[in-house]
Amino acid sequence: MLKAKKINYVTTVGFNTDFGGRGFEHPASLAIRDDGVIFVASRGKRTSKQTIGIQRVSKNHEFFGKIGSYGLGELGQMVWPTCVTLDSNNNLLCSLRSRYGITNTVVIDIYCL
Repeated sequence: MLKAKKINYVTTVGFNTDFGGRGFEHPASLAIRDDGVIFVASRGKRTSKQTIGIQRVSKNHEFFGKIGSYGLGELGQMVWPTCVTLDSNNNLLCSLRSRYGITNTVVIDIYCL
């Protein structure tokens, strides 16, 4: 049997944006690194492609920048990042959804971020 547990609201990290920069649009997933950096897969929408990518923030509302941009051709480009996670070596993995489900996973060397 499942037991209900009370969850207390603490804070909101980030904010909605339609024009890129410091915020998320349709966030899909997050991962938290050991040092507290939070990676958020921001799916965006077709009319505001500049919001698509992985945003890096902290629980103290610091913005560390965005990884990636909208597109399919260049290194670092993505369409609809769906899930982010960290492996045992703290490498960031990102699943990208394209027209036919999960198409690839990108490994990003976390030590250069």
